Amino acid sequence: MGRVQIEDFSDKAISRILMAGTIEEAEQTEDILTENGIDYAVSLEPFVTSIFGSERTDIAFYVLSGQEHYCRVMLASKGIGFLFNS
Repeated sequence: MGRVQIEDFSDKAISRILMAGTIEEAEQTEDILTENGIDYAVSLEPFVTSIFGSERTDIAFYVLSGQEHYCRVMLASKGIGFLFNS
């Protein structure tokens, strides 16, 4: 288990659990998800960073929707991301 292509989730409901803003955060997220046996996909996505409209590209992490809450809690407990109601 671990990183899969986003197309592998094409017939399943998925949820975005994190937008990693740095390579370090993305690597930590990959390590945690892989160590915990979670299948996940990544996608580069634009992200508007301020009221001035500057845009950067972040790394989005997707998991099966049924694992969304578990993954958010697990990552938040490691200091990555944050919890919010989706």
